[in-house]
Amino acid sequence: MPKVDIKSIVKYFNKDELIDLISIAQGILSALFSSDEIKDNIKESRFSKGYECPKYQCKDVNKNGKSRGRQRYICKRCRTTFYKFTMSSFSSTNLGLDKWLKYCELMI
Repeated sequence: MPKVDIKSIVKYFNKDELIDLISIAQGILSALFSSDEIKDNIKESRFSKGYECPKYQCKDVNKNGKSRGRQRYICKRCRTTFYKFTMSSFSSTNLGLDKWLKYCELMI
């Protein structure tokens, strides 16, 4: 199957078409992966070369305790604290991934 530049196609979609696309993608993802697999895939894609500061991509980071059971990290250069989902679509929610996906389905 040839590769398609999805970004060039999606930029011309209207709101309803984008909502339909998101709904289809969520259905495919939930059928293919469990929430743990999705989390692992996100972590692997973001930090395959080690943890780095999401602000300046500095690789000089330390562990910085845990918050709500999640390992926190701190950048030695800019002192930014983060965890594995900082600056991702899961960063500004207190919901677990399963609940977050269900919430997104309800919004559509």
